[in-house]
Amino acid sequence: MKKFHAIVFLLICSLASLSAESVKHYTNKAKGYDGWVTVEVMGNTAEYEAEGYEEEFISILKETYVSNFQEIEELDEETQWLVNKAISDTKGKKGDIILLLCSDQEEPEEGTFVITIITSGSKDYLWCAFYVDEESLSSNF
Repeated sequence: MKKFHAIVFLLICSLASLSAESVKHYTNKAKGYDGWVTVEVMGNTAEYEAEGYEEEFISILKETYVSNFQEIEELDEETQWLVNKAISDTKGKKGDIILLLCSDQEEPEEGTFVITIITSGSKDYLWCAFYVDEESLSSNF
C-alpha cells in the first residue's frame, strides 16, 4: 500500500510539470467543441506492480487528493469528448496511466485534470477528475 501512495504522489506532482510539447488542440465544429489537452503517459500499471489493482489505485487517488482539489464526479460532454480524443491519439493500451489537463486555452490557468487508467481498449478506462487552477496548484505543491 505504501508503494501506491508513492506512485500517487508522483502522478500528482507530475501535473505541475506537464510539458507544453504535449499540448494538442481538438475541434469538433458540428458540436461546437473546441479545446486544448495536455497529455502525459506516465507508464503502465504493470511497471508499477499495480496491475489488477486499478480500481484501488483510483480510490486511493480520490481519498488522498479530494480534500486538496475540487473533485469532478461527472465530466461534461465536451470534456469527455476531449478526453476520448486525446486517449485515442495516444494509442493507449491496457494498464496505461494517462494524465490529461483539459482547457479552453493553449496555456491554461485553469482546467480539468483527469487521471485515467486504460482497462482494455482506448475507449475503456477508469478515471478521476479534479478542477485545478493556479491557486489550488500553488497551495498544494
